[in-house]
Amino acid sequence: MNAIVPGRSGVQGPAQTGGWRAVSWSWSAQEWAWLPIAGPPLGSAGPSRPVSLRVDTRHAPAGDRFDLWRDVTAVALDYLPTEHTPVRQFHGSGFGLFADGGRHFVLSTTDPYEVRRSRRQAGQTADEISFGLLFEGERWVERDGASPERTPAGEFFVDDGGRSFRLTNPTAQRSAWLALARSDLAEIFPGDIPDLTILAAMLRKSRLAPLIHGQFSAVARHGGLFTDVEGGAAIAAMSHLILAAVAAGREEPSRAFDDRPATLIAARRYIETHLADPELGVDSVAEAVGCSRAALYRAFAAAGVGMGVAETIRELRLQCLRALLEGDPVSVGEAAARCGFSDPRALQRRFKERFGLSPRDVQRRTRTL
Repeated sequence: MNAIVPGRSGVQGPAQTGGWRAVSWSWSAQEWAWLPIAGPPLGSAGPSRPVSLRVDTRHAPAGDRFDLWRDVTAVALDYLPTEHTPVRQFHGSGFGLFADGGRHFVLSTTDPYEVRRSRRQAGQTADEISFGLLFEGERWVERDGASPERTPAGEFFVDDGGRSFRLTNPTAQRSAWLALARSDLAEIFPGDIPDLTILAAMLRKSRLAPLIHGQFSAVARHGGLFTDVEGGAAIAAMSHLILAAVAAGREEPSRAFDDRPATLIAARRYIETHLADPELGVDSVAEAVGCSRAALYRAFAAAGVGMGVAETIRELRLQCLRALLEGDPVSVGEAAARCGFSDPRALQRRFKERFGLSPRDVQRRTRTL
């Protein structure tokens, strides 16, 4: 692995090298015995202070790219690529934030891949449970020979570093996860820690889910620029929310939290205040309110008004346009732009279908009153 970052040792970073290449990190060997060029930190203690690293395998030799990405982002997990992973053509990038107690946050963006972790490997390392969010792509995981579990984009997932698995990401993916020590969960569940599917359900159903989703998104977007102290604070805040969510799920195991009304209200408010954005759509609304596309669709369907997300955006834009034409002395083009319409021909058709008049008809009728 030394060949991946030629000539580097000790503390690595842009300030010393004039620009980082395959991997850079913010600590010395005295602060953490593990250095990314030495392979995964199997069995080693964590850092003595919050630290961070970055990785981009496009700067590494082709034959080392997958191993580099695995050793840096998987941290304490030992696994191998299957024959379905194009190791030499593989590209992965991301960053990691690390704190004491084994807690760490990782953002990873990769090409498609498939890996497997044997029972022998699982029994030797990684006493951690990870709570993650899939931003893009999809993931399939088969644990201990059980049926594969599919996670679509926008949903939470939970992994156990102490179990064998086969993980498949059939398309390019972008995901983030927060690894917690098993002891963190043992304090909440003094008996047996629930199955991973139950933990994931607790997270999805929690009233804190929108906040957790939002924190994952915010740290994924900005965490690469955090100082080490800021990264440690982010890990502490995310850990607290996730543990609070599963603790509430333990106290109320039979309660099915229905957050659809709150999601619907937040979504409509966001739409109403962003009508002028021509890129306004399902994805941007879901990200803004902190839920998946599927959850957003369910919230609108549960409202029982017969309009989905796209239909609601169109209806509110049409109402906005009519209100402007009946009130302000503006041209149809200016009013359309202020309401987010970018296709004049489609606008004319939809406006007439909705109100029985063209935009200019409404404008002329208003001026004659």
